[in-house]
Amino acid sequence: MKSESNKITTDMDVEEKVAKSSLNRLIAWATVLGFLIIFIGVFIEKYDVPSVVNDVLFAIGTSIIASVIFYILYSRTAEKQVLSEISISTTKSAILFSYKEFQERFARQLPLKTYPKTDKPSKEFNDDFDRYLRESKIFFFKSDSAGYLSYRLNKLSKQGLIASKEVKIMIADPREVHVFESDLRMSLKNNQDIKKNSQDNDLLGNLEISAFTNKIQGLRKEVYITLVALFDIKHLAKTEVYLHKEYPFFRAEIFDGAIFLNYVLGGEYPSTYLYPNTTYIYDAYYLNFKQNFNPPLINIVFDKKLTDNKFLKILKTLGCKHSIENLRKGKDERFEKYHKEESSEK
Repeated sequence: MKSESNKITTDMDVEEKVAKSSLNRLIAWATVLGFLIIFIGVFIEKYDVPSVVNDVLFAIGTSIIASVIFYILYSRTAEKQVLSEISISTTKSAILFSYKEFQERFARQLPLKTYPKTDKPSKEFNDDFDRYLRESKIFFFKSDSAGYLSYRLNKLSKQGLIASKEVKIMIADPREVHVFESDLRMSLKNNQDIKKNSQDNDLLGNLEISAFTNKIQGLRKEVYITLVALFDIKHLAKTEVYLHKEYPFFRAEIFDGAIFLNYVLGGEYPSTYLYPNTTYIYDAYYLNFKQNFNPPLINIVFDKKLTDNKFLKILKTLGCKHSIENLRKGKDERFEKYHKEESSEK
């Protein structure tokens, strides 16, 4: 490859030298011709030749000489300036073209907006979320328990904003205890207070085994509460729930126009990134969701056809030992908590 490049460069140098040599010969011959014509005009002046002939010959000769002089001066001064401007213009065009390619390529990988880590959803996030939701025909979600989402869907369903949308939610299967153990350990790993109290490499720190078990049961109960919350709005909006068995290292909320994505590294509301539907990130997560839906995981369809008895059987199948009254009480407490947080933002 390198030898071919050197060969091309050598050929170009040879061609350039040949062209310069030919040009120099042409200038020399033009100069000789100009002086020869002037000499002829002067010479025949001694003979009986009309003066107009002498004038014409002298004019032609001096014009040729003047053209040669002008070209030499131009090639030494003005031509260099013109070539310099052409070179600068070409360089600028190349830079602009490269920058455009660079910008387009990275625009397909960079987020449109970033929302900082908070202990509750920010007003800016909620406003952008509602806007994309209103404009979208789909809403796909994946996380662990979808606690805040159940509150949001309850509110939006009563406003009639999701009745016509395709809503699909992927949450952790409450029977898969290892998912919640991983979730809790990740939270403890990122909890500074636990780190300070811990005297060894045990991620539990001073947290007793019984307390750890209770927390896991609490996380599982959060899933059951979410299912009850979705059941209670089934007459307002159809929702499909898919139960996964993996620890969700990310939380994703997908619309037609964008995806809200954050990586779960501890804390309830980590930093969130907004990627438009023109990015590779959007395409990758959207296709991942579609593949998980078809063939589907264990799924529950919340609509008017789902009766109380069928729903109670589903809860029992999922290992729920809480009464429906207890779960609804938990739902009310959850909604009250999030309502207060939203009110404090206003």
